[in-house]
Amino acid sequence: MVDAKTKAKELGARNGLNPWVMLLITAPIPLLLFVLFVYKWYQQSGDFERIKGKFVQRQNKVLAYEAISISRRVNSLLEQSVRDVQALALVPPSPKNYLKFYLSHTAKITEFDQSEDRVRTRPYPIYNEMSFLNPKGEEVLRLASGKISQKTRTVTSCKNIDLCDQKLWENALKLPVGEILLGDLMRYYSPNGEPEIEDGATLQVAFRTDNGVQILGIDYRSMKEILYLPQFPYQPKTNLYQAYLDGNYIYYVDESSQFIAHPKYWHVTGIDKKTGERVQPVVEDGDLGKRPLSVAAYRGEKLKDYFNRLLNVSFAQRSVDIFEAPNLTGTIRVLSASPILFDKGQFKKTGVFGHVLTGCNVDFFTEPKERYLPYY
Repeated sequence: MVDAKTKAKELGARNGLNPWVMLLITAPIPLLLFVLFVYKWYQQSGDFERIKGKFVQRQNKVLAYEAISISRRVNSLLEQSVRDVQALALVPPSPKNYLKFYLSHTAKITEFDQSEDRVRTRPYPIYNEMSFLNPKGEEVLRLASGKISQKTRTVTSCKNIDLCDQKLWENALKLPVGEILLGDLMRYYSPNGEPEIEDGATLQVAFRTDNGVQILGIDYRSMKEILYLPQFPYQPKTNLYQAYLDGNYIYYVDESSQFIAHPKYWHVTGIDKKTGERVQPVVEDGDLGKRPLSVAAYRGEKLKDYFNRLLNVSFAQRSVDIFEAPNLTGTIRVLSASPILFDKGQFKKTGVFGHVLTGCNVDFFTEPKERYLPYY
């Protein structure tokens, strides 16, 4: 006879699961959990990379649009000067008309007061010089810095040492009626350590009429004012030089890659006050601070890679270029270069007057911090 205990064991063996079978069933569970965890982590990591990419892309767009906006401000100033010189040519050259025109064309100029260490904004005439030449190249009337000059000049007595653009005068007299011509930036060069001389600094625009040449000079301070425009990261620019040291600044160059506005004024092209000759640009690093900068003329090492990028990529295209590069102080910046579109006068063929460059310290060009959950 089989007792009750034996029957119970046989019944349990038939109804229960074998331990080895249980082990085979449960063994893959930790592996599956690990695979799910890795998959979830990979998915979240991919989401973060996509978000980070979009974030950086958005910052690039901000810098690109700002460079475009600033280049349009330069274009607007140039276009306005063309319209104004054409309008001025419609009225007879007289002291009354010139003074009225001078006083009616003003803009707000930002100046840094070193004595009080603060920025002042005040109205200032856009143009600091206007004159009319007869077909013989003789000056009929001239207004300079708001005053009618008692001494007129001729094309032969117009000299660079007096900030008179002789080349512009000569070429403007040869223009067909109705044509425009822009001159070179006329300012006295100041090396590092000497104060900047802004008086009389001008960029002249000439318009050929049927009875002579109308000339209008843009006050250099109107051009320099653009350097104070707000840009990312939108810190107040109380001092342009300090903005440069911080790596957040604006500058621009002309079609021959000469610097024509920069926080470091000794980088800007100019005339030697003693000789009347245009100061030759920096070639080697030893000339930095003693001569103006030109992207095309530079052969040194400190800015070699940066300037090569500008010449071969940024200036070769008609669109915005964004890249990283150090400045002379070693500050790494994210740079945005945009062409200054302008198709008047000698720029009809290329349609480009020069280029604007904006610099943003790389410390402000941040990436989002990773979190466990994606954020938007």
